[in-house]
Parts: sequence; C-alpha cells; structure tokens
Amino acid sequence: MALTKAMIVSNPSKTNRGSEYNQLVRDLLSYYGPPSKRPVANTSQTVDVYFRTLIVQVIEFEWKDEFLKWDPADYGDIDHIVVDSSLIWKPDLNLVENVSPGFIQQNDQPVYIYSDGTAVWYVPTITTTSCRVNVRYFPFDSQSCTLTFSSWLYDSRGLNLLFLNDTGDSEFFENGVWSISVTAKAQDRYYPCCIHPYRLIVYTVHLHRHYQHYLFNMVIPAGLLSFLNVAVFLVPPESGEKISFAVANLLSAILFQQLVSEFMPPLGSSIPLLGIYFMFSVMASYFSLTVAMVVLRVYHTEESYPMPRILRMSTGIASPPKNDSDRTTIKQDVITNVADKSRSCNGTETDLVVENGRRSIEPNEWQRLAHRIDRCLCVVVSFCTVAVDVYVVAMYLVRV
Repeated sequence: MALTKAMIVSNPSKTNRGSEYNQLVRDLLSYYGPPSKRPVANTSQTVDVYFRTLIVQVIEFEWKDEFLKWDPADYGDIDHIVVDSSLIWKPDLNLVENVSPGFIQQNDQPVYIYSDGTAVWYVPTITTTSCRVNVRYFPFDSQSCTLTFSSWLYDSRGLNLLFLNDTGDSEFFENGVWSISVTAKAQDRYYPCCIHPYRLIVYTVHLHRHYQHYLFNMVIPAGLLSFLNVAVFLVPPESGEKISFAVANLLSAILFQQLVSEFMPPLGSSIPLLGIYFMFSVMASYFSLTVAMVVLRVYHTEESYPMPRILRMSTGIASPPKNDSDRTTIKQDVITNVADKSRSCNGTETDLVVENGRRSIEPNEWQRLAHRIDRCLCVVVSFCTVAVDVYVVAMYLVRV
C-alpha cells in the first residue's frame, strides 16, 4: 500500500509539469503567426543565423526567434521545448553547387527552442556536388572542393549568415585514402537581379590523398619495369632469346598499365605524370622490340652481301681483307683438322667442332654492326630512361 500511495502522490507532479509544458507551447504558438514571417518584431531588423556543416550528413542552424521567449519561472522552470519545424519560421538555405537530382533533406526534423528565444535545428542531408579535379600529381595530389550555402529568398538585409567557428567542423572518419580538413568564410555576392548583396557561407574541403599504397604498388614497380627495356640491348643476338625477352617485356608493360589504369582517376584537367610515365614505358618497350628485330636481321645477314660504303664509314667498321676466299678456306681447314683430331678422342665430335669452330671464326662485318647497334642504343635508352625518371621524381618533389 505504501508503494501505491507513493505512486499516486508522484503522478500529480508529473501531470502538473506536463500541463505546464503544454500550456507553454500553446502560449508561444497561439499568437506566433504564419511560419513564413521572419521572427522579428521590427521588420527592418536582420535575423542572424549561425550555420555549421558537419561532414557526416548533418547541417546545424542556430538563430534567435523573438516570438518564442518566456520566463522559465512562470512554467515550472522549463527552459527548453521541442517544436515541430512546420509551425515556426526556418531559414531557407541551399547548396549552390548541388547537382544531385534526388536531393535528400529531412526538413521535418523538430526544432529545439530555449527560453531566451534561441532556436537550434539539425537537418540530416545527403547531397552531391561538383568539383574541378587536378590529377597531374596523382598519387601525391591534393584536391579542394567548395560548398557554397546561401538563401534564395532573403538578401543580407533580411538574413545575415554567420558560421559558428572559423575552421568549420568535421566528423569524417579516416578511410585510408583521404585526409580531410575544412575551412569556412562568409562573403557577400551581388546578382544582376538585385541591388543588395546576398550573404554566403563558403566551406572549402581540402582532400589530401594518402600515397603510400600507390607508391609501393604502382610507382616503384613501374620504375623497375622501365629499366628492363635497357636489358633487351644487353642480350647478345646469338643467344636466340632477344625477341622473346623483348616481347615478354612489352606484354608486362601493357598488362601493368591496364591494371593500374583502374586505380587512376579518369577525369581531370590535365594528364597525370604517372600516366605519361606509363606511356613512355610502353613506347620504350615497342622501341626495344623493333630494334631487337632489326639487330637480328643485321646479325644474320649473309657475309656475301657487301655492306654499303656509307654505312661502313658512318659506323666505323673496318673493311674485310681483299683475299677473303683464302681466309675462308683457311678457317674451314682449321675446322676440318680439329674435327679429324676429335675422332680419335672419347668426346663427341659435334660439341668439339662447334666449340672450336666458334672460337676460330671471327664475327663478320654484319655481326659487328649488330653488336655496335646494341651498345649504342643501350646507352641512348638508358640515358632517356634515367632522364624521364629524374624529371618525374623532380616534379613530384616540387609538388610535395
């Protein structure tokens, strides 16, 4: 029974406080007027609206409503109430750069009203905006995107926009790709239609990309792959692996370019330096393959085909001896004698003849030309590769 009596005694207190709360809401809204009227007693007075954007789908508004003030002592020390947003005046702010056709903004959220007339309104919002992206220094780039909020109805005489802090606020959680910093400023903008300016709040979102993932998975492998183009010229033509190595290197460069192109941004005002570097690697691979075919064609040219005099003079290759037939006969006799001697040994005749034959026959002028082309182009491609690498690294270092 004691518990029942205590509950009965406590109920009137709650009922009285609820009645006072209802009475307060009725008193404030009975003579409030239409929600479209600005909450000022003097129509020439400006409404100061404090504005803040949280990068977590929330926009916060704060303003003073002169028609929603009361003395808490008259209503059981109630210092704040919650009012339906459709019953009172609210600032009409919109994102100027909004490009989302399905703009989602929940304007039906209630408004917190305090006894001094302060109104606080939180609006969950999902929007899409457009920004100009500069990916020249990808993946060491940083982007800036502006968000401009303004009133479409009231100019600076009727609504004065102010931001709650100088740097904005962000509740963005790090995702491993971007780090975000926000700055805010207020400015006035004149339009051709109106004499008085409109007040704007401009948020600048700075996006800084984390480059560690791209450095170890794209940049460094691309640099190592480009130096394989130099190795094509180091493979001797007589090995028989020059073409296969050049083709494998070309396919590797193309495959790597296709894989990394999925991670590179497709839009931008300029071509990324990394994309230019990949293009150079593919072009160098094509060049190495083409030169390898030319070198092999020169290397296997028949010795009976005379080398043009201009080509011999430009490459510095000495002329062959005049009695070339005697020289060939002597070399063939040496090979025959070696082969005859090898028959009396236990070794295999073919291996010995081939080995001694290669040692006894010197490269002809076409073979010397092929080797000289390899050496010269190896130096040229090495210089070009190092020059491009130094240029790209220098551009990134200047940016960083």
